[in-house]
Amino acid sequence: MLVIHIGPRKTATTYLQSNFYRNRKELLKKGWLYPVISLTARNAHHSIVSKLAEIKSGRGALVQSIEKVGRSAASKGANILISSENFRKWKASDFALLGERFGQSDITIVYTLRDPLDLLLSVWGETVKNGRAVPLADYAAKHLAAPLKSPVLNCLQQLEPVIARPELRLMVLNFEELKRSGADIYSAFGQYVLGLDDLRPVQEKRRNLSFSPEINDFLRLIAREIAYDPKHADQLFSRQFSRTHSVAEMERITSTIRRVGQDAARTLTFSRDEPWYERLGEEIGTVLGGALVPSSTTERLFPGGVLESVSYDIDTLAVLPEIRALVDRSLPKVRQAKLRWGRSGIVGAWRYLRRLFSV
Repeated sequence: MLVIHIGPRKTATTYLQSNFYRNRKELLKKGWLYPVISLTARNAHHSIVSKLAEIKSGRGALVQSIEKVGRSAASKGANILISSENFRKWKASDFALLGERFGQSDITIVYTLRDPLDLLLSVWGETVKNGRAVPLADYAAKHLAAPLKSPVLNCLQQLEPVIARPELRLMVLNFEELKRSGADIYSAFGQYVLGLDDLRPVQEKRRNLSFSPEINDFLRLIAREIAYDPKHADQLFSRQFSRTHSVAEMERITSTIRRVGQDAARTLTFSRDEPWYERLGEEIGTVLGGALVPSSTTERLFPGGVLESVSYDIDTLAVLPEIRALVDRSLPKVRQAKLRWGRSGIVGAWRYLRRLFSV
């Protein structure tokens, strides 16, 4: 069997992948191979996603590695588990083809379902970390203009093509139910997906760094000032910022914006009691049916109530003297941020070899 965990973003994917990787030996003993495939990958399998064209051609170093993993799994009598949130962009036929390359015809796609509005805000925060300068109000308005057609708000936009392919099995982890019950999502993945009731995390739950609304919009302002281009960057924009700014500096930025930027602030309100929201929950519950695990213990699939978030107009912030001073102090730090030695090619190659021969 081949299990492909496709995320999506902001559903504890980093935490899951970290534990899949660090638990490789235990997983293999229990019949699951979590392979190390490429030089650049660390805990996940993003390289497989980025080289879809090579997989389709059936030629190249990555295809050879995938086929080798398939043979290794067969010789060990093991199933294969891979994970990347970037798989969400693939077509159902791409998953079927990847299964062929691994020598597997029994394929399960695993998705994690989270409250759509909560997910929307988290995904916007991720775009900010990537150096995108889109205002939250504009980003939300784009998706809320047609919520049932939004790939962020409506998971069926991504999952219905998979559901339509009988050779692909779909399992959906109920993020909201796991959160309500206090269950660990890694242990739940083991129980519901892998059939392992005793899987426990070895990596402490470490969430991706979350910033205050003030820091988010300060990052947008800095990214615009330096014309940051994520396509040609050596490291994530938010890492450039967090590695060059202390906690005390970030707290000072936050408090200053709150104090002097009140005229630039806007509270955005998102209601979970809108008709489209309730209709979406009902439709998702109907379509997913038995694929959703664990089943919901509440009448509604998603919670009700109001979600609020503060956002700032960065044009207004930019002309405030105290904010301008903060920006002028931050710009040279971010521009001069260096890639950590641990991210160098030599160290990456060493880590790859160590991972490759550690299982």
